[in-house]
Amino acid sequence: MFRADIPQVYHVTEVVHVNLRMAL
Repeated sequence: MFRADIPQVYHVTEVVHVNLRMAL
């Protein structure tokens, strides 16, 4: 369960990081 959740959370975090970078 957790193993399948980790990749999704990691991907979301990466997307948010890219969005913040583009905002700046």
